Amino acid sequence: MPEDGLPEPPFYYVALALLAGGLTVCFISTLGIWATYMPGYILLTIYFLVVLSLLLCECAGGVLAAIWPRCVGLQSARGGAVGALQAYYAVPDYEEFTAAVDLAQTYLQCCGITDARNYDMSVWQLRRLGPRGLSVPLSCCVQTEDVSYLNPVPVNQSRCQDIQPNPTYRHAQVYGLQCSSVEHRLFG
Repeated sequence: MPEDGLPEPPFYYVALALLAGGLTVCFISTLGIWATYMPGYILLTIYFLVVLSLLLCECAGGVLAAIWPRCVGLQSARGGAVGALQAYYAVPDYEEFTAAVDLAQTYLQCCGITDARNYDMSVWQLRRLGPRGLSVPLSCCVQTEDVSYLNPVPVNQSRCQDIQPNPTYRHAQVYGLQCSSVEHRLFG
């Protein structure tokens, strides 16, 4: 990825470029005011050409950001809330993210961002970071009582992990729209 070799986040450099662009526009505007008071048209012509070139550079930057958004840090390799779930759930150093997803799933009684299949290609599944035999996190399961989302106790753990989800044991996507919209606001 192009941003891997950068010592600072990509938006830091975007902010510096915007700062430099703003200072340049301020300097050019003072040149324009000064050029209007001069008797000849040469400074006014230079002012016009500089303003036109700044406009073209800004348009080129916008086109570059639209064509290659990862260059300016606008898009990760996997975008959106589903990509964040697949990349960071139960990964070391992202415990707060995992706890937030577990809280949302327990509170909203849902599983995944759109459904439980979001976990199929997650780093958590592919690297087998969780206990053996789990196809979904325990926070996706129907709980025996209102217990902490950090230590879930499913009604039936083995039936919750079945390939065909049973709404008696695993949260179904009845509230799918709410789950995806709230989790998208939290993580996306």
